[in-house]
Amino acid sequence: MICLTQYNYIKDILNIKDVNVYFNENCLEISEYKGVNTKIFHGYLSYIPTHCDRCGHVNNGHEDIIAWGWKKNCKVKVTKVCGYNAILLLDKKRFKCNHCGKTFTARTNFVDFHKQISNDTKLNITLDLIHKGTEKDIARNNNVSTNTVNRILHNISEDKLVKRQGHLPKIIGIDEFKGPKDTISKMAFIIVDEENKNIFDLLNSRKTKDIKNYFKRYSKRQRDKVKFITMDLYKPYYKLMKNLFRNAIIVPDRFHIVLQIRNALDSTRIINLTLTILN
Repeated sequence: MICLTQYNYIKDILNIKDVNVYFNENCLEISEYKGVNTKIFHGYLSYIPTHCDRCGHVNNGHEDIIAWGWKKNCKVKVTKVCGYNAILLLDKKRFKCNHCGKTFTARTNFVDFHKQISNDTKLNITLDLIHKGTEKDIARNNNVSTNTVNRILHNISEDKLVKRQGHLPKIIGIDEFKGPKDTISKMAFIIVDEENKNIFDLLNSRKTKDIKNYFKRYSKRQRDKVKFITMDLYKPYYKLMKNLFRNAIIVPDRFHIVLQIRNALDSTRIINLTLTILN
């Protein structure tokens, strides 16, 4: 077996906190993986389970759960080590429950079950996404595919978060405004809590489908509690709000009412002036 100090160093390098992960002597090799020199660590995961993962029966000894071989070489992509891509090949202990007759595999908090990317790697990708690097560069730096980066980006997208534990203001104001360069279709969407005179949320898109997806995150019960919605007279917004908020009264905001009146007066004035000139 590897000495305890060296064993702890390897776990520190890979940032593994799980006490049930172990390493053998000569557990590191540098080998070519998909055309790239990669540091490959070999370890194993083993413990005495407290219960059956399938039926939940408590383990009191060999009469309940027994060892049932190993699940060999479970590949886990970990963060880079000294600039090298790194992979942990983890042998996982398997068990059999004598009560339900089913088998199950040891689990660790180092990587999600049935996944091949460590939680530290996912965290590193999240931090890289904050700096707005390209998905291709982030994927290459973390030894994953661009689809993986895109999936993580989708999962952490702010549009998936629900404000105020899923509660909506009773009076909502909506409008669009000129957004930053990365805004979809160059216009952003603002949602205002009219009761408290606060901005409730900002969306980087004014597209109908994106607005619909945003409000659909809130339950129908919460959407039915919205009493008033103030907005401009844009027809697609009106139809969308009527479908999403069945009990809400839609009120044109004062600015757009005044704007409509001014435009009507200007149009009338121009028409009358033109008729006068022609006559």
